[in-house]
Amino acid sequence: MTSFKLFAKSIRNTQRNVANNLISNHINLVIGNEAADLDSIVSAIALSYYLFLFPVKSHSCAPDTMFLPVFNINKTALRLRQDCQYVLNNYLSTQDENTHQKQPLGFFLDQLADVFLLLKNESSGDSILNKNVYLVDHNILKPDLAYLSVYLRGIVDHHVNEHKYNALNFENINPVGSCTSLIAQMLKSRFEELELSDYSQVMPLNFVLALLAPILIDTNNMKESSGRVSPVDKSSLDWLMGIIALQNRDNSTFLESKTNSLANGFGLESFETKPYFKLLSKLKKDTSNLSISELLDKDYKEINPADANLNNVRIGVASVSSRLVVLLEKYDINAIYKGFTDTLAAKSLDILILMTHGSLKNHQGDSDYGRELTLYFSPKFFGSSIDKFLKNLQAVPDLDLSPFSLPAGVVPLRNFVFYTQNNSSSSRKQVIPILNNTTSLIDTAKSAL
Repeated sequence: MTSFKLFAKSIRNTQRNVANNLISNHINLVIGNEAADLDSIVSAIALSYYLFLFPVKSHSCAPDTMFLPVFNINKTALRLRQDCQYVLNNYLSTQDENTHQKQPLGFFLDQLADVFLLLKNESSGDSILNKNVYLVDHNILKPDLAYLSVYLRGIVDHHVNEHKYNALNFENINPVGSCTSLIAQMLKSRFEELELSDYSQVMPLNFVLALLAPILIDTNNMKESSGRVSPVDKSSLDWLMGIIALQNRDNSTFLESKTNSLANGFGLESFETKPYFKLLSKLKKDTSNLSISELLDKDYKEINPADANLNNVRIGVASVSSRLVVLLEKYDINAIYKGFTDTLAAKSLDILILMTHGSLKNHQGDSDYGRELTLYFSPKFFGSSIDKFLKNLQAVPDLDLSPFSLPAGVVPLRNFVFYTQNNSSSSRKQVIPILNNTTSLIDTAKSAL
């Protein structure tokens, strides 16, 4: 009988083999999106576990099959994501037998150079059939990983479907709050197929708490007014909370380590989502020690839409859980300008966009949630192209943009534009399709991109 413990052991063995360049002919690569947020990281592990439980036909008899959950960042970038670090360290890690240090149940990009090189160099025959790539929390490969499309077998995502690939083994793309919710339902269905009523081995509580984390964060603790809660999210939450209720009588299944603050501080017997959500939210929002460049890299996605003449425009979209007024108070405006300039140059972007969001106290002492949109255009953009791009963007009711009032003494730059986003229900998931469409309406050739 399979179990999560066996899955974790499989990942540990794969980590050792990859480190020694011992790469199997049978590979399952599950890649999260480039923002590498909590939903992406947990989804990569969760879908890998689903595949481990339910092997595809092509490798069902291959004992050397490798499962590789991929966190789409380099290892050093994890420190920018304290919520991810917390969940990995406490619920999704095992202890290395030699160093006795915790190792996450997955891989960072810089740990997989040999694997990616192998996949890039193979292009035909049985080698392709034995190697499988799956996408979670996004549904289109980044340009630098486009060569992986020949291996692509399945997608689980909650963003707008780009309809890029055909003939997949499965495609589960639905507009829910959290991608993890979709995979939780897949796991539940799989266990029903296996006629499992005892979840103690296949759904240990450390894994359940890991699955809960992105679902709570992405739905704002199931707050209906957030506009992010779907029936699938509710169903997944109910299922996971039910497992906690069933297993809280046997804490031996909880964690190998009892030192995490959730177990000690909240208690399983009366576990409630609110304290857990507040802890994760606080960790996610903590940017106290980050530079502007690090802020822009913390939760970052890139798109390459085509303009009216089918020229690709490289746009980076960063999201920060803080309000723009707070950043302007904390950082010198010249430091902000420099951070944007350095990031745009380092990533070879045409446009860099920062989405700020969060709550601020109003004059009555109540919290008001709001959003801002900051755009920085490459010097290659001519003024007329910037004007047309912004005019089209301002006409979108789903954004409802108005000029942001800069503090006294801050001199605006021609290619640096600040907006208040009055329609605060539109997150990056909704804004990216708007940017794709807005770009398609302008001619950037005049800007010599």
